[in-house]
Amino acid sequence: MMREVERSIAAFPGTIPEQVRMWDAKVVSRMVQHPSAFEEFKAGNDITKWHIYMSLRLKPTAF
Repeated sequence: MMREVERSIAAFPGTIPEQVRMWDAKVVSRMVQHPSAFEEFKAGNDITKWHIYMSLRLKPTAF
């Protein structure tokens, strides 16, 4: 699941999974731990994705 999360996050801003792995490991880890957040991220529009991404990056108890 980790690779799927990395690919999904990378596709959002148009980066590559290796960059996501290096810069956003905390977000990837939280999405893996909280599959519902990942499902919402995949299904959401750009604004929803940004809100989920930032909440997971900045707030440890977001989901």
